[in-house]
Amino acid sequence: MEGIHRPGFHRQDAPGPDFALNGTDHRTHDEQNAAIAAYIRWHNARAEPKTGFAPESPIRDWTEYPAKAA
Repeated sequence: MEGIHRPGFHRQDAPGPDFALNGTDHRTHDEQNAAIAAYIRWHNARAEPKTGFAPESPIRDWTEYPAKAA
């Protein structure tokens, strides 16, 4: 039955369900997900647009999108 996945069964050589929590202070996946979401919200609230990114790119000279000929 190699390669058949059955719900509730884990391969012996695969990491267990607690693998993602190892090395963290979070007791559950929900707690860890909440901490990650809070960090992303915090980071995005303080993010600023990139300036000077690819200044030589020809796309910076475009004033409109080229017409599509069908």
